[in-house]
Amino acid sequence: MTKLLEKSLVLFYLFFLGIGLLLGLITGFIIHVIWLGLLMGVGVGIGLGLMAHGLLMIKNQQW
Repeated sequence: MTKLLEKSLVLFYLFFLGIGLLLGLITGFIIHVIWLGLLMGVGVGIGLGLMAHGLLMIKNQQW
């Protein structure tokens, strides 16, 4: 699965967006404001995707 995520940026970002939405949904249930939790989850998912993509770019860079 890791190789598939490295080859397809759309799947890569959707994977992290799904993780972020899941975390946001859990947070929304805890604070009793589900829509706010989902909005936070979108932000977390996008942030995780960008960080992971940056780390992959650094890892694959040749010095």
